[in-house]
Amino acid sequence: MIFSLTFLLPIILANDKSILILFYSKTGKTDTVAHELGFALQSFKNIKVDIEPISCEIDDSTFSGKAKMYAKSMIRAPATTCLKSNVDINAYDAVIVGGPVWAWTIPKHLENYLRELPFSSMPGKLFAFTTSGGSGPCNWGTAFTKSTGAVPLEVLDVRWGLERVEVLQQFAIRVARQIGIEDPSPQSQHIARDSKQKEIPETVPEPEIKGVGQDESEIMKKLEEEKLQKEEEERTRKEEEETKQKEEEERQQQEEKERQQKEEEERLTKEREEKLAEQKAEQERLRKEEEEKHQKELEEKLKKEEEEKKQKEEEERQKKEEEERRQKEEQERLRKEEEDRRQKEEEEKQQKEAERLRKEEEERKQKEEEERLRKEEEERKQKEEEEQLNKKKEEIENADELKDEI
Repeated sequence: MIFSLTFLLPIILANDKSILILFYSKTGKTDTVAHELGFALQSFKNIKVDIEPISCEIDDSTFSGKAKMYAKSMIRAPATTCLKSNVDINAYDAVIVGGPVWAWTIPKHLENYLRELPFSSMPGKLFAFTTSGGSGPCNWGTAFTKSTGAVPLEVLDVRWGLERVEVLQQFAIRVARQIGIEDPSPQSQHIARDSKQKEIPETVPEPEIKGVGQDESEIMKKLEEEKLQKEEEERTRKEEEETKQKEEEERQQQEEKERQQKEEEERLTKEREEKLAEQKAEQERLRKEEEEKHQKELEEKLKKEEEEKKQKEEEERQKKEEEERRQKEEQERLRKEEEDRRQKEEEEKQQKEAERLRKEEEERKQKEEEERLRKEEEERKQKEEEEQLNKKKEEIENADELKDEI
């Protein structure tokens, strides 16, 4: 469930920029820091902050308290199972991820949860903060980048003390400037810490809004007093936890000492075994070298015999090829002679045929010439006869005309 952050002032304004604070908290410290950071961010104009706590089901069946969680994180096993959320991180102008430092790195269950979110699609919009007992973020940012593929612009480690308010305010300024907001300005909104509390609508009657008519400094002073009281309670609880933690660390140190002593004994035993293994390996190496030498000599002898055999086979093959080549050349010579003879006979035959055809052609032309001359003679005679007939016809016509004239 997402918590809406607003300040305790009488007017609720619409926001142009939105920021999501996504966090996991086991003891409540990270939860407190997340809301204080949201309070600081809401002091800027045109910013809306949503807080999304990561809910996890914790298995404390074997160990108790932090010892169990630290042990599970040390061996990188998922100590808890986090419930999936439907929050759309791409809908925000910036996302701030927060969580504790366990065993000098990010808790495994939180790492598994964040791996499923599309942080790689948000370059220049991703920030992170950690809460630790003084160790700093350690490998938190590196593990985050390795699991999500995204690099936060900044990983802020928040120490538990009064100075954290100023640290969070400076961090909020850097985040706001990254998304284009320059000057901080208080807004008339409040922080909703309970998951069932909803954002105050703009139509809420003035008497029901806490802080109406009060000066901003008085509101801030009251909130600071509440924070100081809560920090004192937290300090007392932290001292008790540190005492328990110290006892747990002493027990762990004793176990670590026993483990180191056992590891030293195992190391010495392993060294002796390795030395014996090296001696045995050396003897085995010498034996193998002797066998390889003998095998190499045998292979060399077989190789030489094989080469001699191949050489003899090659000589026989060459000799056989030479004989085959000679036979082939003789056959080729005989074939060529036969072809030459046949070609010569064919040429003589073609010459005779050509002579015969030439004679026939001459005879044909002679006959055609005689026939032509005969036809020309006949035509000439026929023409002479026609001329004589025409001449006689003209004489007859002339005689008839003369007769008519007379």
